[in-house]
Amino acid sequence: MEDVRFFYQQANRCYQLAWQSFDLRVAQRLNVLGNEHTAKARDLRSQETAERHKKKLVDPISTNR
Repeated sequence: MEDVRFFYQQANRCYQLAWQSFDLRVAQRLNVLGNEHTAKARDLRSQETAERHKKKLVDPISTNR
């Protein structure tokens, strides 16, 4: 979860810097970087969610032994 939080924080920093930038090219590049960090965070979160769901699945036959 810390990795997900890290990427969201990095994305927010990029967006804040882009908002403050007077150079349009720099602002656009920072927005792209922010979008990449957000996508990475979403990807990691979906992987973690899938792993959690796998752990919750239990074979009732094997647990009754």
